[in-house]
Amino acid sequence: MGTMDIERAREIMEMAKEARNVIWEAEAREKAEAARPFVGRAFRYRNSYGGDEGWWLYALAISTGGATIHIIEVEEDCYGRLEIKEDTWHERPLDGYREIPLTEFHEQYLRGIKKLDGLMDAAPKDNKRAEGQAASPEG
Repeated sequence: MGTMDIERAREIMEMAKEARNVIWEAEAREKAEAARPFVGRAFRYRNSYGGDEGWWLYALAISTGGATIHIIEVEEDCYGRLEIKEDTWHERPLDGYREIPLTEFHEQYLRGIKKLDGLMDAAPKDNKRAEGQAASPEG
């Protein structure tokens, strides 16, 4: 391969690199556009540990960042363990999620918050201890 051939190969490689970047940017815009319609919509998913009947996991899509969909999840498992957390989906809801009315999500979210409030109300309170001071083993 001569010098001219090598130079031409470099030019073609650079053109190919630019073309790939244009394609990737177009795909990213397309995926971001496809993710936007999910914002403000609620979903539920039948979750389980494998052999049990399972429970519902509820999700609300709250925003997007590119092709990422930011969600709030609420679930109470078969043992009563409650989780309210932020998570993400990539491009779309995962398989198995079914759309539900927003009111259904909000009912479950408020139910979880009430459960947490009840736990906090039942927790011992010690107004004598300075803020941020650790409790001693003696109380």
